[in-house]
Amino acid sequence: MRVVLDTNIFVSAFLASKGGPALILKLFQLEAFDLLISEEILAEYQKVLRYERVRKLHKLTDEQISRVLEDLRTFGTIVNTTSSLTVVAGDPDDNKFFECAFDGEADYIVSGDALVLAVKAYRDIRVFSSQLFLSLFEAQE
Repeated sequence: MRVVLDTNIFVSAFLASKGGPALILKLFQLEAFDLLISEEILAEYQKVLRYERVRKLHKLTDEQISRVLEDLRTFGTIVNTTSSLTVVAGDPDDNKFFECAFDGEADYIVSGDALVLAVKAYRDIRVFSSQLFLSLFEAQE
């Protein structure tokens, strides 16, 4: 299973250790799925993790944030995106998740963003909330 995580899911995993996003990150660490990321997505993860209001909640240092991102580079799959897609008309910045998913042949995009979730599917890529994505794993048990 190949998955792209929207920034809101990735960052939320560091804000609430018992929530759905944290469980999704734990599943990735347990190699339950392949995480696809692009350089553009990594840059956004870093930018948002370093927002002062977000940093106050997760309390990670710059060094810890760098280590998390380096771990993603090591254990995730870097996708060199070449597509330029227009899927999320209401927020073109979110197209990077679809470009990564499309070029990396992902099965799912997991998001908490209403505009991204409204897409529901693009070609063979399904867009799920964290709860719906986690239900895939519950159904397999």
